[in-house]
Amino acid sequence: MPNSFNFPAEQNFSELLADTILQQASDRLPDLSHIHIIIPNALAARQLRLVLNQNYNGCLFGPFIGSLSQWMNDKVTLTSPKTIRISGQTKKLLLLEALKQYPDLFNEDNTWQVCDSLLSLFDELTNHDSSFIETDENQWINKLKQCYNTDIDIEHLNHEARIIFKLWQAWLKQMSAMDIIDSTSAYQQQLKNSINIISNEDYFYIAGHDELKPAELSWCQQLKNKDQLCFVSQSTYSIDDLSKNKSGHLLADSFNKDIPLHKRTQAKINPIINNFTIFDAKNAEQEAHAIELKIRTWLLEENKHIGIVTEDRKLARRVRALLERSDIIIQDTAGWPLSTTSSATIIERWLECIEQDFDHQPLLDLLKSPFFYDNDNKENHLNQIHRLEQDIILHENIARDIERYIHAMSLRESRLDHWPENTYKNLKQLLHNIDSASKNLRTLFTQNTLNSPEKYLQSLINSLQKLGIHQKLENDIAGKCIISVLDSMQQGLELACPEMDWQDFRIWLGSSLEQEEFTPQSQTSTVQLMNLKQAQYCHFDALIIAGATKQSLPGNVSQQAFFNQTVRASLNLPNWHDEKELALHRFRCLIESADNILISFCSENNGEWQQPSPWVTSIIDFSKLGLNIDLQDHHLQNLLQNHDTEINECDVSSIPDISQPPSPQLNLTLTPAEYSASRHQRLINCPYQFFSADVLSLKASEEITEELMKAEFGEKAHLILQAFHSQVKNLLAPFDKPLNKANREQALEHMRLLSTQVFKINTEDNVQHREWLQRWLKTAPYYIDWQIDRQSEWEIHALEQKQNVKISDAVSIKGRLDRIDKQNNNYAIIDYKTGVSAKQ
Repeated sequence: MPNSFNFPAEQNFSELLADTILQQASDRLPDLSHIHIIIPNALAARQLRLVLNQNYNGCLFGPFIGSLSQWMNDKVTLTSPKTIRISGQTKKLLLLEALKQYPDLFNEDNTWQVCDSLLSLFDELTNHDSSFIETDENQWINKLKQCYNTDIDIEHLNHEARIIFKLWQAWLKQMSAMDIIDSTSAYQQQLKNSINIISNEDYFYIAGHDELKPAELSWCQQLKNKDQLCFVSQSTYSIDDLSKNKSGHLLADSFNKDIPLHKRTQAKINPIINNFTIFDAKNAEQEAHAIELKIRTWLLEENKHIGIVTEDRKLARRVRALLERSDIIIQDTAGWPLSTTSSATIIERWLECIEQDFDHQPLLDLLKSPFFYDNDNKENHLNQIHRLEQDIILHENIARDIERYIHAMSLRESRLDHWPENTYKNLKQLLHNIDSASKNLRTLFTQNTLNSPEKYLQSLINSLQKLGIHQKLENDIAGKCIISVLDSMQQGLELACPEMDWQDFRIWLGSSLEQEEFTPQSQTSTVQLMNLKQAQYCHFDALIIAGATKQSLPGNVSQQAFFNQTVRASLNLPNWHDEKELALHRFRCLIESADNILISFCSENNGEWQQPSPWVTSIIDFSKLGLNIDLQDHHLQNLLQNHDTEINECDVSSIPDISQPPSPQLNLTLTPAEYSASRHQRLINCPYQFFSADVLSLKASEEITEELMKAEFGEKAHLILQAFHSQVKNLLAPFDKPLNKANREQALEHMRLLSTQVFKINTEDNVQHREWLQRWLKTAPYYIDWQIDRQSEWEIHALEQKQNVKISDAVSIKGRLDRIDKQNNNYAIIDYKTGVSAKQ
């Protein structure tokens, strides 16, 4: 039986592999239980499983299909059952605890970064040949000198080498002494143990051998020597293929400098070129809309398997939102860090509230989150939060501090007696609940002392439970992952529990959520979203490679705390050159995996120009210079010029009739019983306005604007004038002398003192109130002069008289007379206006 197969990338990998397996195992069909297919990504495994079932007419006893680590976890146990397999959380805490004992080795502010870098290095040393660091310190130092290409003793180099050697040795001894093993070491042990349990009948197909680590390759070689393993790979066309005039996908080799240009351009017809287009977007939003439009076009053309491949998660999520808005189901297999989900965001906002004394921005984000309220009470809750934002935060200018929010509500409540019932009462109760739930966390934050991480975690979990957030996380897919991470963090404390301050706890929590990948549950769909690695070995009817900028393809070199890229290559550790070559191979295979391909990229990001991927640039230049073909998708550009362009599948044979707007139906039970002047004016101005605002109660914003302007400046002006002429509780005594030109200045001073006192009541630190006070003081002299002339004929009879008159059994009109003057038996009504006076 052949021990390797090399399938052309332009052909369906799953089809070829399935046919090969069915042919080679024909004597044992339908039993394929002895077959083990190791394939590195779940999407390709799913495709292969479907093709195997389709290509065999009958019921199959299926083979194992999955990754090598999955096979090991399913089939192989550790040597010692007593050995404890620790989680990544425990592993990090153990190393952190060890580093805390040696503060002189590293900067204390960078302990977490050093810890992550060391763990990554230890995993690489475990997965690769680490014999050069396991024996002798001097041998290790000499090895590094060779890698750095120097014979000179460099102090900082030797210091770094000794630190890594001692920590590596100490790490191995600690795990041995505690009888624990991390997942990386456990995997290595499983590789060794598995050879003994594999029967002679078992046979392995290994896809993606170029991604295997040295220990995995050694494992494969042992099975290959027994004729129990076959390597399966993908390849693009070679120089020999081109020299034989094969009409292969020359585009895959357009950037291969090893192939002479005349050989790269000698084929007259290149199948992929005719269906290959480029879209250069002006901005990220245009790129997302272009992708959505292209997908919808392909769906109308009845393509059954459409792929979107991108490394840009922000673009991916925007595209997904646009497609779902159009009722197009998308299968998202790429995933993203758990820390970017809305479930993690509410925890971050809650901790920001603790740290920023309930600053209004994180507080409002917290209160508006769907994890904070019940759907049954959504409308009422959001209306209350709207009041808090508009009345207290914006209008009263209260930026933080729960006590100040509550105090400002009480002050406003005392001034305004006609707000909706229980509005502030419910808001106060809500803020009191938040205040109560936050006490333990606030204490831990303000003390800023070393505490057990268990104390931080438990305080956080308890606060989430008191707020009802924890229960809602349990009913959310991403929320369940959050709770699982918190549980894992708690379990990690059983073996290591280093004391932390608040900053350490925040870093620990943040990194735990950042390192956990979240993949949303989605049903199988025609449209699939994935990254470059997940697309390998897949085949598509149509394909979009999105976000193809230099930053994504090939990406940027990852910064390593230990050793540069050249040294890492010399030590046989993962390095940027190998990663880039592997990414290029995947990309070359990808552009041969479909007959319809669109590559999109955005040339601008936040006002700055960004480069397209050099691989894409090579394709564009090669097509233009070598084949005289413009790959720009002009048809898509024309469609996007009209922003209203939509693709609709018409399901009717005739145009619908012109619709007529329905007449509003007045429900008598919703008809207001009381009519204020403003409500009555709305009825006169526009019955539709009255119907929507007062019958359907759709006037929250209007009511706030009207009431605030009236209640703030107008009400204060009314109160000042009332107190100037009559005694008002808790205010200065009235000016009881007859006004005349002789005491005008004295009256103005009394008005100024009274105005300052009124404007200081219930105003907190609102800048607008100070502006209003100055505006009023400029008006006061005109009022004094008018009153001096007025009192020669009229005397004040009554001030601020409220009236409520019933005009029928069901309807009454209410209002207020600002002032009533009397002259003998004649009466005059004075209406104060702080705005524009009504025309006669």
